[in-house]
Amino acid sequence: VRQALGRELVPVETEVELGRKLAAQIEAEHTVLRDPDLQRYVRYLAQPLIDQAWVDRPGVDYRITILDDI
Repeated sequence: VRQALGRELVPVETEVELGRKLAAQIEAEHTVLRDPDLQRYVRYLAQPLIDQAWVDRPGVDYRITILDDI
């Protein structure tokens, strides 16, 4: 959408700050699963999506957090 319109609807800096705030809120309300092996596996699965996202939005830091929500 961003590329098709040729402009940003929301500045990247605003979007990143909103993402940080929402991540902090979610992590405060839920238990974060801190299993390094699982984190590596999920990152491995997500990496093709992140790589594609970087094509359109280079420099944006994508972070994956696993919640223990069972």
